[in-house]
Amino acid sequence: DSCECGTAEVLCNFTDLDGYTYSMSTFLHASDGPDPMCTGPQGDNTASHNPTWFGFIAWCTDLDLQVTYTNCTNEGTFFNPCAGIQAAVYEDCSLSPSSAIACNTSGGALCDADGVRVLSLSGMLVGETYYFLVDGCCGSACDILIEILADCGVGDISDWNQEMQGPDVVCVGDTEE
Repeated sequence: DSCECGTAEVLCNFTDLDGYTYSMSTFLHASDGPDPMCTGPQGDNTASHNPTWFGFIAWCTDLDLQVTYTNCTNEGTFFNPCAGIQAAVYEDCSLSPSSAIACNTSGGALCDADGVRVLSLSGMLVGETYYFLVDGCCGSACDILIEILADCGVGDISDWNQEMQGPDVVCVGDTEE
């Protein structure tokens, strides 16, 4: 995970995140996330506060993932509770809300101190890199559990029906022309 999209380590197999847990940081760095999070009603004019980024390569076009959050800090007040998370997946690191392919924010309701956010990804291009963001509502920091709800698989190369050509033995420093 990373505080910035551009420095997020890219996972070759997104299902490696299945069962991954971590505790969010309270470090506020809103400029490292989109503002607003997403366009339209699902964006709900929310902004990022303390984003955590994960990069991954898509090995399927559709995938559901679930983010469970507990023990959130910054619970706000009775009239303005502001603990919990928002989550989204983006097609690039432009930080443009229009690059979101899935978004789950408060959706017009107030954030909950403990809960679950489900993201349903569709239309991904196999082999392309996408960026998954978990962010705290109003800078809230929570304990996070990420679960992949369907196996996307790992990219496989189909059987190669052509004969490989080249030398049988290649030594370090040799060049072939």
